[in-house]
Parts: sequence; C-alpha cells; structure tokens
Amino acid sequence: MNLAHRLRSFMLPVAFLALVPTLACADAVWQTRPYEVVIAIDTTASGLTPLQRERLAEEVVQRVRNRLPGFWRVHAAEDDATPIDKRFDVTVLASGSGYHITAYEHDETLASPGDEVTASAADAADLAERVFTAALATFRPIALLTRDPNDAGRVTLEYRAAERAPESGVGVAAPGTLLLPYRRKLDREGQVLSSEPIPWTYLIAQPAPEEGEVAAKVISHTRRPFVARTGGRVEQLAMAAPIDPSRRTRLRLHAHDNPATPLPGYEVNIAPPGESALRSLGLTGDDGTVLLPAGGEVWMAHVRCGSIAVASIPVAAGIAEAVDVPLVDERSRLRAELEVTSLREELIDTVARRKILGERIRRLAEAESFDAAKALLSEFDALPGMSDFTRRLDSVQRGAKAPHPMAKARLEKLFEQTRAVVSTSLDARESRELSILIDRARQAASARVPESSTSSPTEPATQGG
Repeated sequence: MNLAHRLRSFMLPVAFLALVPTLACADAVWQTRPYEVVIAIDTTASGLTPLQRERLAEEVVQRVRNRLPGFWRVHAAEDDATPIDKRFDVTVLASGSGYHITAYEHDETLASPGDEVTASAADAADLAERVFTAALATFRPIALLTRDPNDAGRVTLEYRAAERAPESGVGVAAPGTLLLPYRRKLDREGQVLSSEPIPWTYLIAQPAPEEGEVAAKVISHTRRPFVARTGGRVEQLAMAAPIDPSRRTRLRLHAHDNPATPLPGYEVNIAPPGESALRSLGLTGDDGTVLLPAGGEVWMAHVRCGSIAVASIPVAAGIAEAVDVPLVDERSRLRAELEVTSLREELIDTVARRKILGERIRRLAEAESFDAAKALLSEFDALPGMSDFTRRLDSVQRGAKAPHPMAKARLEKLFEQTRAVVSTSLDARESRELSILIDRARQAASARVPESSTSSPTEPATQGG
C-alpha cells in the first residue's frame, strides 16, 4: 500500500474504533516510548479538492515527523496492532475569509476528552501549519505519579516520552499548570478495567530542577489521596488539564443519590488553599449553584448547611463550565434548624422575662406589696413554659424527615440538644416557689403585732409631799 493510499485511509474519516491502551507500568521504557497517535481530519465541508485533501494529510504528518520525531508516532486508523494513546479530531470548514479549524484531543489511555481549540487559515496553503498547530495545542501530556513518602503534599512525576520531547516543552506541564490525577485498575492481562479521576484532588506542576525529580504540589480534600505503593494492577497517572481563566465555572450542589435534585440554600465560602480568611459566595440558588470567580485559580470551597459544615473541597475555576458536588440532602434538617433556631430565640427571651419578673416579685414581697406581687405572678404564669416549648418542639420533629442516616442522626442530635436546653432553662417549680414566697411573706406580716398595741400605758406622775 503506497503512502498516499494509507494517508487517505486514516486521515479523512471522522470516527474510528477506540483501541485498548497499553499498560504503562509494565513498560520499562515509559520515558522513551513515543505517544501512539491518530490524527483524523474531516474536510467534508472544506471545499478542498481531493488532491488538496491528500496533500493536507501528507503535510500534517510530515510536520509531526520533522518537529516531534520520536515523540509522536502517527498511525492509520486500521492499524489495530498498536494501541493508541491519543486521538486528534480536526475539522476544516470553508468560511468567507478562508478556513475555520476546530480540533480536540481524546486521550485513549484515560478515556478523557479534552477541550476544543479553534484556529483559522487564510488560504489552503496555510492549512497544514494551522491544523498541526491546533492539534498540538490540544495535547495534554501524561505522567506516572509517585507519592513523596516524606511529604504528603508532594508527588513526583515521570512524563511519558520525556526523553524524546522537543525543546519547546510540550512534553511536560509548564510550572503552575493544573494536572488531574487518575487511578486505573487493570486485569491480569493488563487490560483496563476502570479509569477514573481521583476525586477532589488537583496537582500543580512545580518548576523543573536542572537535575533531579520533577514534582507537583498536591491540593486535596484529604491528607493522603494517593497510596504509597501501587501493585501491578493499579496505576496512578496524571494528565495536564488546561484552564481557561476567562471561563466562569458554576459550583453545583446536588443530592448524592439523585444528581437531578439541586440543593438550594447551602452557604458557600472560598479561600486559597492553606489560608483561613474566607470569601463568601452566598447561598446556592434554586438550581443549587453559585458562581466561582474568574481567573483560573484553585480554591478550597467550604460548604455549610445551616450551622453544620458539610464539605471542604478544592475546586478549580475555569476547568469546566460546571463542577458537580454530590452531598447529603439535608434540606429537611435545614428547615428544622431554622424553626428550632426561632424557637430557641423565643426561649431565650422567655427565660430573660421570667428572671426579671421573678426578681420584681421577690422585691414586692419583701416590701409587703402582696397584691402587686400576685399580679406579676399571674403575668409570670402567662409566659410559655416547659410544656409549651416541648409541645412545639415535638411538632417540628414530626414534620422533619431525613431518609439518609447521616442527616437523620444530625436531626436527632439537634432535637436532643434543644430538649436539654429547654429542660435546663425552664423550671416548672419556679412559679409555685414564688407563690409560696408571697404567701409566707403575707403570713409573716400578719403575725407581727403592731408596736402601738403592745406598749404599756403611761403612768401618772408621782406627787411629792
């Protein structure tokens, strides 16, 4: 088969069968083995002649060989003998001012699609360079990661084909670049069973030293997101994740057991990783979302539902249009907490009024103003008592339903603590004790004989003789 025929066979179709990726850890030449790639160029709506399409494919492959020798190895679509690492899909459309190009990369190793990159070409002669540049712009390098045994916040990286990467630096993530860590599970034959991102964990590429290990900083919701050692059937990998600083990312909170159920009314605060000063993003709306700031930074998002902190997770602004956060649906507890908070505020007011009235009643009893003391005691008895607050608390509890065990436990704790506050704040015996105090003061006053009725009569003066 001649070169032109092979190029036509793999460059022009728009869809190919994804091939099984190779086992990275079993490959002893990870840093020297090139990326096996397929480049598919769809020129259906380009207006190019068959000869121009053929020439475009040839020139793109030639640029790969000249500029990325030993780093990318281009394969035909029907070459199913070699597992493919990266697939680049490029579309060329005719436009009024030339050609419009869209390109995106699909990583077959981690089954991860990348973001779209757009470009334009003024004429057909410029197409090959623009297509090659657009495909290269979508490329996301991959590295094996190893946890630093002495520093849980650091990992070392071994980039694929690093020893064959061009001097332009395309083979490694630039300092400050965000990388997403992945964990792959393999069967005994080295075939991939599953591949998924390690949740709520990001890596930030650090400047590469002149000599020594290439490293990345770890930002995660947990202290140890990576295992110290991986067996032959588990791989830990990282892939660069380009961020668009102008993209506004929405943080969307939803019920963990039903992604279609948004969680409104949750409070979200953010802070740079490692810092304590919080910046409020407000409450999630009816759609369960808040908008992260633009700028492409990684933030620690601290989420609260009422008085309880329910999550502290890192989120990268600009990495996607939306970041979904599955949480326990605690809206029932939140509603109950609002009612209980209102009840507690009323309880505090009632306790304060009872204390003031009790002091006034005692002073009036000491001053023997018994009728006034009795009037205040009637006012004291009219205030809500322990039975009133307990009855209202029972009503709130009956209306609070929480199917999830965690939310249910929090609800039970909320009501248990509130009952304890009610029982210790309101003493049902206090009214009776005040009434007895008034009666005893009245009896003591009645028992005392007026001084005028107990003194002896004045004796007449003795006459002198």
